[in-house]
Order: sequence, then C-alpha cells, then structure tokens
Amino acid sequence: MTFEQLLYADTLAHCASLQAAADRLHITKPALSIAISSLEEELGVRIFKRTNKGTAITPEGLQLLAAVSDVLLARNRLLQTASDISSSKTLSRVSLRYTATLLMPFVEGYLDTYQQEYPDVILDIQKSSRKQIFEDVRNHTIDAGFTVMPVMLSDLGEELTFTKLFTARTVMVCSENNVILKKDEITEDDLRAQKYCLFNDETNEYVFNQLQYRCGPLNVIFRTDDAWAMKKVIEAKNAVCFGRIDEAAFAWEKTVFEGLHFVSIDHLADVHCTLGWVTNHQYEMAEHTKRLLDIISENIKKDTGA
Repeated sequence: MTFEQLLYADTLAHCASLQAAADRLHITKPALSIAISSLEEELGVRIFKRTNKGTAITPEGLQLLAAVSDVLLARNRLLQTASDISSSKTLSRVSLRYTATLLMPFVEGYLDTYQQEYPDVILDIQKSSRKQIFEDVRNHTIDAGFTVMPVMLSDLGEELTFTKLFTARTVMVCSENNVILKKDEITEDDLRAQKYCLFNDETNEYVFNQLQYRCGPLNVIFRTDDAWAMKKVIEAKNAVCFGRIDEAAFAWEKTVFEGLHFVSIDHLADVHCTLGWVTNHQYEMAEHTKRLLDIISENIKKDTGA
C-alpha cells in the first residue's frame, strides 16, 4: 500500500468517475483502475462499485475512506513539520475562539497589521459556544475567546478573566412585509403571531426563552448558523430572528442583512449584553498573542465607538 494509492482512492471518491479522477491526478484511466484494484485486494475491502453511471462508493468503502483521509492529513502535517524544521523556521500559533458573527475584526486585524509584524505566527480561529470557550480557556487549549454575555458574569470561576469591550442589545429582525413594523410597540400577542428563526447562539436563546416565559411556546420554524440562509427564510416565510444592534457595525454578515428591519423588544425582555475577551490569568500570555488581541480590540472599538 502506498500514499499514492490512498490519494487515488480519496480523489476517486470525490470525482465519482474513473476518467474524471484520472484527469485530476494526471494519470491514465487504466493506471488508476489498476491502483484501486490493488488497494482493494490488499485491504480485503471493496471500496468502489462500477456501474453504467460511473463509480460509486460501497458502504464498506465509505467507512474506510474516513480513515484514508486521516492518513493523508497526517502525512501532510508530517511533511509540513519536516519542512519547517529543515528550513530552521520557528512557527508560533495563536488559537482563538469566538461566538456569534464576530469574524470581520479578527480577519481585518490579522491581514492589515499583525501578519506583517509576525509573519511566522499562524492564526487558528474558529467559531464556538460560550460554554466551550470557557472550558477551552480554562484548560489552556486555546489562548483566548471572544464571547457575548447576557448578564453579569458569575460562572467564570477563579481562573478566568472577562475584559469588556462594549455593550449591545438584542433586537428582533424582520422583513419589510411584517405587520409588526406598523406597531409603535409590539405586544405579547404580536410575539405569539410570529414565526421564529433562531441562530445557534446562546445569548439569542436566552432572550427567546424570556419571551416564551411571558407568552408560552413560540413557533420555531428554522435554526441555522448561516446568515444568508437566515435572511432567505425570513423573507420567504415572513418570519423573524434576533440580532444585536451594535454588532451590525462590524459583523461579517452585515451586507447580507441589508433590507431587513430592526424592532425593539426592550420592554419585553432583558436584551442587554456585554461582549469581550475571556482569558486565563493563571497562564502568561505570549507577547505576540497580546499584540493580536490589542489589534482586534482596537478594530472593534473603532467600529462600535466604544
């Protein structure tokens, strides 16, 4: 078995035809067929079945290809590490996590300033839940997290520190056709009449639950992490979702929500929240990490006027 055979199998799985896979791999179709057959024989598993419509993955092959992908990824990491060692390049990594839609200031800060100052630092940034951010920062598996808190923090524990950057408030978001736009102030009956789309966001869930405490069960028709999909459903179904007003100044999806309207629900729920950094004061933060957090914080404060 060779890495080339594993690569051939992975490529064929994505191309679904021998000829397309062979073209992508820059080898002949017969050579690819022989390599796949040899791999199947060695493993004792039939990975693909040939049909008149092309090549399909067998159920056994589907299970096997997950492991194939892992092996190929491990090989790439090994080669990258060896390359870094041989070139005497010392790489550092900054691992950050964020909640909600707060990606734009991270990327702008990294591209505009930080990457020029620290070209050998890799930025690892991923979306996560507030609960997971707390756990990861506490265990020092990430350097810091940027999150939203609906109330004053009481669940951080002794190790964690929260540094506030600004405050925001949650509003209801709807299309121009929604009748609630004609109201000076929406009521509990107005809330009961709505169809709700929810982001997978703990702070929005907190506000939504408050509304349900007042009104009883409300009609949820859609959940997503994707702002484009959210807007489509709101417009097509005349539904509503929740958003944070101050975030609109720098949220990555801000252009997606153009044409939608904000409706205040301040009189119906506790909508105010605080946004900022969660760090672990028990660990000394590297200077290059502090610098990145400073740059991102400056971008956020500039865009929000904080």
